[in-house]
Amino acid sequence: RLTRLVNDLLDLSAIEAGEFKLRIEEVDINEIIRLCVIKFETKINNKKLKVDVLLEDNKLYVAADKDRITQVVTNLVDNAIKYSDIG
Repeated sequence: RLTRLVNDLLDLSAIEAGEFKLRIEEVDINEIIRLCVIKFETKINNKKLKVDVLLEDNKLYVAADKDRITQVVTNLVDNAIKYSDIG
């Protein structure tokens, strides 16, 4: 966790300096969502939450920086779990 925080600070510094580069590529956003929900399965179960993941297609490709979009989805799911009541 500390490593992630340090890396986030380094990224922020690069953004402020105008030196931050995104690596835009075609990524399967559905796979990122699936993996993220699986990663939080223990926390979801501990809070007795029900999570339904409804995806229109098996694969959905978007142009994005894979690491950054994974970070966004991870933050969204983590916050949703953190701020949901038990059950």
